[in-house]
Amino acid sequence: MKKEYVAIVAVVVVVIAIAAAYVVSLPPAPTTTTTTPTTTTTTTPTVTTPTVTTPKIEKIRIGLVEPMSGWASVFGIEAANGVRIAVQHINDSGGIKSLGGAKIELVEEDAGETVDKTKSAAERMAGVYKVPIVFGAYISKQTLAMCEVLDGKAIVMIDGLSDYITEQGFTTVFRATSSASYFGRGAVAGVLDWAEKKGVEIKTAAVLNEDSVFGRYVRIGMLEELMRRGVSVVYEKEYYYLITDVSSIMTELQSAKPDAVFHCPYFNDALLFARAVHELGSPAKIWAGGGACGWVDSPSIREGGAAVEYFTNSYVYNPRKNTTWNQKFVADFRALTGEDPVDAAGEAYFSFWVIKEVLEEAGKRYPQDPLNVNHLVEILHTIEITSGPAIETYPGKVIAFDEKGDTKYPGIHVMQVQNGKSVTV
Repeated sequence: MKKEYVAIVAVVVVVIAIAAAYVVSLPPAPTTTTTTPTTTTTTTPTVTTPTVTTPKIEKIRIGLVEPMSGWASVFGIEAANGVRIAVQHINDSGGIKSLGGAKIELVEEDAGETVDKTKSAAERMAGVYKVPIVFGAYISKQTLAMCEVLDGKAIVMIDGLSDYITEQGFTTVFRATSSASYFGRGAVAGVLDWAEKKGVEIKTAAVLNEDSVFGRYVRIGMLEELMRRGVSVVYEKEYYYLITDVSSIMTELQSAKPDAVFHCPYFNDALLFARAVHELGSPAKIWAGGGACGWVDSPSIREGGAAVEYFTNSYVYNPRKNTTWNQKFVADFRALTGEDPVDAAGEAYFSFWVIKEVLEEAGKRYPQDPLNVNHLVEILHTIEITSGPAIETYPGKVIAFDEKGDTKYPGIHVMQVQNGKSVTV
């Protein structure tokens, strides 16, 4: 989700020049003529430069649209909590210092379960709240709908994992986290490397995914990496994301006998598969998730219990990263929810710190018009963040964006449930 430098120089020059000549001639005398000398007075020119006053901004409204009701609310509520903590941390740290300490004011809308509700929320962000930037909405098809609204209204949009979103030519849409296909490639690479170190041989694999745009791009990444690694795919299945019965898929998997299952689920379907594996036995040595949804997050461990033991998933955010700001975020998230944050919250947290850094740069480059969308877009395309809270909670050392709005330096790590807790492997 372009480039314009404005220099304002106002110079008013007032030049007043007064010349007076006064000549008096006396009546002629027979022998004498007297002439009065000419006198000239010059006034020095006055140059006046008006004082340029930077507009005072006390608060900046930033929009948050997440599914805080319905089947995906487990993700939306977690993301919203991550954002709220980020806003508190930003404001407590002095706000946007280049804009005189302006505070971020968060305005929230529920994306619900439908594209129509998400579009309505986006319209309110533009028409009612008049925000310059919006973050959301976790579910890819709803995020895409929101991008269509906000890009048309010249509002910056941050989030969205699906590769498809940043392939649409939007000019104001940016992704601060890894793409869906990168999740898929990283999940396979991470698990295969780990298996090799443990002496576990993986020659064949099955690939499963729920049927959202996100799930399909994760599958593409998984298949690409499996092919690159020379692992044979013996079974593939895409299923309805609100599936309620997985017994037929489990039967087919038992017949295929893959060494590993690579799977991109959401929350409820992930639990269905985990419980089926727990009851029927796993058809594979490893069951690995790609896409940060299901099994290894705190809600899944709480709901799944023993059924999710030893499942893995790939994540961008790592709650175990040993940095000052990450520890602060984890502590505050635990205090708020009683659980550790995972990807929905972590991505939201560092994304809002990216927004903060962009606003800081806007105040420095364009103090007269820092919230102009062209200025914000230009900064997002040129900024490189190498330190601070965003980097301390991000999986890499640099945050920057390419011409499409994708992050230039993605990263993930693999986590597994061991003894009822998520650990980085």
